[in-house]
Amino acid sequence: MDATLSLEWSYTPADFFEEPVDYSEPDYTVHIDGGQVVATFTADQPDGVFAAVQKEVEAWFLGAQVVRNRPFQLSAYTSRRTRPDGSAVVGLMAHIKVGASLTCDAVLVDAAGKIKADTRAERI
Repeated sequence: MDATLSLEWSYTPADFFEEPVDYSEPDYTVHIDGGQVVATFTADQPDGVFAAVQKEVEAWFLGAQVVRNRPFQLSAYTSRRTRPDGSAVVGLMAHIKVGASLTCDAVLVDAAGKIKADTRAERI
């Protein structure tokens, strides 16, 4: 068994495409069927290729959506490097939303030391 590198997505509904979709590019092949998308690479790829393949896969879904007139959900991809011995290293892609807030209080004091403004006191 040779080492392989692939990107894998899941999608719903699983019957979004009426027939399996298979196509090849110079450095990879893509198979879409039954709720799974697999892009298999022939060699290691330079930075940025995964994002380009993600956009290409999304384009297939958006194009099919026009014809099928159905909504779909496409997951973020996972990368899988399968070694010749059958073991694999899996990388997960995640989208995380982070919220932050900041409170800053200030006390404005004149030259005589008299408080002119206190944002904390005013807020309370």
